[in-house]
Amino acid sequence: QTNTTDAEGTITFANLPLEPTGETTYTLHESNAPADYGAAADQVVVLSNTVGGRNATASFSDELKTGTISLTKVDSATGDPLEGAEFTLYDSTGTNKVVGEDGNAITATSDSSGKITFTNIPYGDYVLKETKAASNYEVCADIAFSLRDGNEAVADNALDLGKVSDDLKTGTISLTK
Repeated sequence: QTNTTDAEGTITFANLPLEPTGETTYTLHESNAPADYGAAADQVVVLSNTVGGRNATASFSDELKTGTISLTKVDSATGDPLEGAEFTLYDSTGTNKVVGEDGNAITATSDSSGKITFTNIPYGDYVLKETKAASNYEVCADIAFSLRDGNEAVADNALDLGKVSDDLKTGTISLTK
């Protein structure tokens, strides 16, 4: 049988055939989880044709998916990779730092190829802020993005934000003659 949860998340499968003697085994399988959630593992339920054995209850719990976010930090004029740029992950409002399981803000720093990768990020809407630019560079504008099933740029639980550029710091000299 196929059924869909109601508003409270409950499903009832009624009038299931039972073996005349002994036990009947059923496997509960979640075929479609809500958006941004992974399907729960199958559960085996055993019903017996005895008083008290004809009913069973099972609980499923869907887990919010996690994914990877990456970008490449580059010089805006040359396209060369920039090492040492630090980004911090914020909530969708851009005001609250997202903290990891260790209780610290989630940050990443670009390597020699300019690559920055955040792993095990729960699906949701976020803002990335460059909290420290590479040496002699200006920080870039904040980057808002969605790590969600509905975002076509998300593939295999990964979102590549592409190349993000910084401008070289410049100065001015005034000469009076």
